[in-house]
Order: sequence, then structure tokens, then C-alpha cells
Amino acid sequence: MGLTFQVLVTAMFFLQAGPESENPWADKVQPATLKAQRTRTIVAFRHALDVAYKADDWRAGLELARLAHAEYPDNAMLSGRLARAFWRAGKLERAERIVDKIDPDKIDKTSLTTYIEIQLGRGASKQAAAAAQRLELLGPETAVEIFHIMSARLIEQRLEGLPELLRRATDLIDPANGYPEIHLEEVLDGLPEFFDAIGPQPINRIASHGKAVMPLGKIIRLPYCEALINGQGPYRLIVDTGGSITLSLDDDIARELELKSYGTASIRGISGKQDSQQMLVDSLQIGEIACRRVMTRTFAMPELLTLAADGIIGTGIFGEARMVFDLEHESLVIAPSTDKSGAGEEFQVRIIGDAKVMASIKLENARAVALLDSGADVAALAPSVIKDLYPDRDFPSMSAAGLGVGEGVAAGVALTPGVNLECWGRKFDNYSGVSLDVLDNLLSPILGVQTQVLIGMPVLREMKSWTIDYPRRRMWLEWVE
Repeated sequence: MGLTFQVLVTAMFFLQAGPESENPWADKVQPATLKAQRTRTIVAFRHALDVAYKADDWRAGLELARLAHAEYPDNAMLSGRLARAFWRAGKLERAERIVDKIDPDKIDKTSLTTYIEIQLGRGASKQAAAAAQRLELLGPETAVEIFHIMSARLIEQRLEGLPELLRRATDLIDPANGYPEIHLEEVLDGLPEFFDAIGPQPINRIASHGKAVMPLGKIIRLPYCEALINGQGPYRLIVDTGGSITLSLDDDIARELELKSYGTASIRGISGKQDSQQMLVDSLQIGEIACRRVMTRTFAMPELLTLAADGIIGTGIFGEARMVFDLEHESLVIAPSTDKSGAGEEFQVRIIGDAKVMASIKLENARAVALLDSGADVAALAPSVIKDLYPDRDFPSMSAAGLGVGEGVAAGVALTPGVNLECWGRKFDNYSGVSLDVLDNLLSPILGVQTQVLIGMPVLREMKSWTIDYPRRRMWLEWVE
């Protein structure tokens, strides 16, 4: 597939910004790893796994976890750290198998944070909430521990006391602690003020389920809906499964709607970081679908995007429901979550971080983690995948500065050989041919899961329908014949 201007400008993730400084733990990984390999003790493995994690050296963490798990497959002192290392490296099933054997009442606070993160990703919200309550009782002492308590509370819509909790986390952040704290300052930027201003009532509530017309755009071949915002409009909004739990609007639209700002926060896209305003939309009407108190970000969107749309619906706002992309009939359906099967064949899905949709695929006959992103008109690979496949070849990177959301950073794009993908029952031979360095440098560290492939609309357009039941973490696909 050729590399075009349009491909890059629509590869947007809308993540909070990442770190600007070097990780102080990077130089400590090798000596800690060598000691663990030499001594093979539980204490040495624990220390080395902690060092590799704080350095965000997921490759070293993966090798340590494999070795330690072979030596001590059922050791309670290691289980949380082993699950954490496998999860960060994208070995989701292996991490979950370890978590299934963990008694959350008998693990330390570091392991509790991993337990909460993995249970939230797989939709086990009750188990995550119980673990978060235990963590609160034990007395969280780090910003990371408080962040995981906050994550469990947000899923439950328990917003009382959240601003104070967020301020405490912000006060405890120390970049000297390495990963993931080096990300948290900007991840939490503006959130205490936002939740303080909007009050404890639940956000992103679905007032009515239903259907909306959802064709593909002509300028940018992405799905969009016409919507009323606070009764005004209609406005054209791209429907983006990579767009977080927010409604994103161009600054001009926010001024037209006279939305009130509750402070600034940083976001990052393919072209770097930029400031956004935090707002709350009282009413979002998309066809028959109605949402209330919708978390909103506004910023200066790229010029090409504003020619095609006024904003972006991050489908995480439907996180309490079942969502159907009926591409055959050009419609979006939001229905109550249910145990009933959807249309097509069922596959596992994980909802990770800010509602990113992740699923396992096969890449060159090996398992890989893919992000399903309806807001990207590209199928792209992480450079780490290309390095593994072609260790002796170098593929020059081209600058993608200015071609998407963000400012000041030139994301790297390289043309590479195509790969063989098998995505949920359909094979794509010699596919993609594009690597995107933000998958390694930004997306994976922020989400905490190594993401090898970005699956955008070139693949999704081959589906008749695509169903995701967010609370139950279930997915169904029907392919075009």
C-alpha cells in the first residue's frame, strides 16, 4: 500500500503527552539482569524485573520473565512482576494466566497495581474494584498506585473525592522513579481541576440507545456521523475507535458553541504534543443515540481534517454499551451490553488504557497485538517488528512532521517489505509496507502494552459489520465475501 499524505494525517491516537527527559534507570538494566541470570534467586529476579520495568526495557523484562517463570512457575513473590512483564511485552494471554492464579489478598502493592490493570483490560471490573479498595486500605504511597485506584474508580463512575486523589498523585510524581511515573505528570495534567469543576455526577452517560447514519467520508475515507452538540448543529464527527473516551472538537467549533473551559491539558498525536482545552458537553445527539455529560477536548485540528470534519467521537464514550459498525448499511448502532452473541464470528478483545481496542492477530504466523483504529486510514507496523523480521537490514525513516495532530516532533515513517497478516479469519498477504515509530515510542509506553500492528480502515472497510461489547470485552466480525 502506498504512503500518502492522507494516510498520515488520519493516524491519530489522542493520547496524553509522554515524557520529555531520559529515563534514569536505563543504565541499570544490564547489571541487574546479569546478576539475576547468574544467581537465579527470587530476590535477584524481583529486583531485575523492577529495574527493567522502571527503565521500560520491555525486551529485557520479557526475557527475565521467561527465565524466572521457568525457574519459579508458582512463586507468589514473583507472580505480580511476571504478569507485569508479560503484559508490557504484549504477551497478554500469558499475563492473564498468571493473574488467574493470584490471590489479591496475599500480594504486595506493586503486584496489586498489575492485577488491577490486567483485570480492567479484560473487563473484570468487580475484581479490579475490589483490588483497588484493598490498595486504598493498605495506603497507597506512590503516584502509580494512586493512578490505578483512579482507573478502577473511573470504570465504576465513582467520582466522589477523585480530585483530591488526583492531586495527591500529582504531588507524589517523581521522574527519578522511571517508568511509568515519567509519563504521569502529563497524563494527569489538568484532570484534578477538570473533575473538581464538573462535580461527582457520572460522565459519558448514554441517555438513549439507537442507530445513526454512518457513511465513509469522501475527502478522508473514514466513518462519520452528523451530530447535534448542546442542541446545535449538525456537526460532522469522525467515529474513531482510537480516539479515547472524549469528544474532540476543533477550537472554532468550541467557540461557536460557547463551551466553557475547565483548564488546559496536553495531548499528543503523530506530529507531537499540543495544548487542548478541557470541556464538558451537556448533550450529544447522534441520530437516535443520545449521550449526556460528555468529556470533551478542544484544540486546533489539522487543516486537512477540518476540511472533512468538525471533530471526532472517541468511541470510548460508549464504554457502557455494545457498539456495532454496520459498514454494509452505513450505520452506527449503540445498544445495551448483553450476553447475546453478535453477528459473525466471535474473537477476544481487550479494552486498554483510554479505551483503546486491542486484539490478537497473527503476523508471519506468530501472535501479535493489534490496535483497531477506525480513525486511521493505514495499516502500519511497529519498527520493533521490522527489526525482528529483518535484523540485518536498515529502512530509512522519513519525517511525518506536520501531517497530523500535535506540534514540534517529527514522527518517523519508513517504507518496508510487506508482511503476511491473519486478522480474525482473513489473510492479508504482503500487506502494509509502512512502519510508524510512534507505535514503539509513544503508543505502547502510554498504554503499557507493546503494540505491534495498527489496523486501520484499509482492513476494517473489508468488514460487513464489526461489533464490540465494551463491558464484556467481546467482539464479532462479519467479512465481506
